[in-house]
Amino acid sequence: MHFIHERGQGANRIPILLLHGWPDSFVRFLKLIPLLTATGPSGISFDVVVPSMPGFGFSDKPAKPGMNTAVIAELYGGLMRQLGYTSYMVHGSDWGASIAEQLAIAFPEAVLGLHLTEVPWRHLFSVKPAEMTAAEKEYWHTGQQWNLQEGAYGMIQATKPQTLAYALNDSPIGLAAWIIEKFHAWSGADADLEKIYTRDDLLINLTIYWATQSAGSAARIYYETIHHPPTEATSRIVTPTAVCIAPNDIVPAPRDFAARFFNLRQWTTLSSGGHFLAMEQPEPLAEDILAFALKLNEV
Repeated sequence: MHFIHERGQGANRIPILLLHGWPDSFVRFLKLIPLLTATGPSGISFDVVVPSMPGFGFSDKPAKPGMNTAVIAELYGGLMRQLGYTSYMVHGSDWGASIAEQLAIAFPEAVLGLHLTEVPWRHLFSVKPAEMTAAEKEYWHTGQQWNLQEGAYGMIQATKPQTLAYALNDSPIGLAAWIIEKFHAWSGADADLEKIYTRDDLLINLTIYWATQSAGSAARIYYETIHHPPTEATSRIVTPTAVCIAPNDIVPAPRDFAARFFNLRQWTTLSSGGHFLAMEQPEPLAEDILAFALKLNEV
């Protein structure tokens, strides 16, 4: 498993695991890492660990089926133990939010707190609309419409990832179109990519997919999690949880919905930013993570 391990400055350090999703990679967090490892007025800094998901970037491509979010969580828990961390915070976005949830299920004694930028998408389909509040019903309806209009990529990757992989691994233009379209669509309806990201931001991420020929192995997270679903939590996650919502994310969940599944201790709605928040708005994200860490320290 490929990972970044950057120790924080000063003596009062909190370990934190940063988990990316698709179609990004560990580069999502390159701007966030120095903000977390620096010691601010609070005196707290973070020991940052950023693994590349199996099949992504420079991590190995899984040879056996079943590499779902729960199995990845087990691997990450083992990684943190090997690095000497018995307790740590977890920040997750996209698939990283789902893996963070599985870490809290598998290692409740180790995970100090969850910091998420979204409610894992699978929860959208787990509540009956008749049981929802008005805000939740609007979220459910918007999510269903988004799934019909924008979710075809997920169905392809959940059913025929290998067929897609031949095309994407054969054409750099095809790979760029498949990935950059998501950066555009998920950063806001009127996103001007070159005002949000630098060309290097986008090209570094693309180059990692291209150089490692990992379009297919990365897409398989969809296939494996659908065909080998992880065990669901039998009750609400008790681990203290913070959710930081970006207004231009795919379909932002309301607070009521998040509170159904998580022990919600902090809720933040930012004024700007989209799905790739750590790349778009690293400063307010770092501030929100630190604010949550301070709350955890008060408990």
